[in-house]
Amino acid sequence: HRDLHSFPTRRSSDLFAMTDIVRAVYYITDPKNADAVLAVCGETLGDIRPAATLLVVAGLYKPEMLVEIEVTAKRRD
Repeated sequence: HRDLHSFPTRRSSDLFAMTDIVRAVYYITDPKNADAVLAVCGETLGDIRPAATLLVVAGLYKPEMLVEIEVTAKRRD
């Protein structure tokens, strides 16, 4: 879960907050993992409800990689 808590940019002062997430795309390699992935993301995101898409893909960069999460964040002033 640690990697979901901040989005590094060039400087630490440029970090986005979890509440800045507006969209998430979940790529999974096995549809059997969908419920577990969504449960972990739900626990991590809490009340944050970005637009979301879940896709089952044939594979990721390395065979041991089972999930990839892509998020889009927009700084909210």
